[in-house]
Amino acid sequence: MLEDKYPLLPLFKKRVIEVAQKELKESYEENQCDLWFDYVQDGRGEKAHFEFFVHTRENQRKQKEAADEVLKEYRGLLTFLRATIK
Repeated sequence: MLEDKYPLLPLFKKRVIEVAQKELKESYEENQCDLWFDYVQDGRGEKAHFEFFVHTRENQRKQKEAADEVLKEYRGLLTFLRATIK
């Protein structure tokens, strides 16, 4: 069991989670895979738990498209306000 190999949480984080995170991020940046993850740890000791955030190319594309649309609307609003307030 994992409890036997990693009795302390910092060892588990260092040897399992952080290694997997680094390898996936490197593979993602080299276009060898389509996802990577971040995580946060809440709590300590036996009450500790992790929250993982998976990032994909598709999600990044959608976020960029949404940001571009917001920027387009913002510029349109500025143009309207400049024309209205003279």
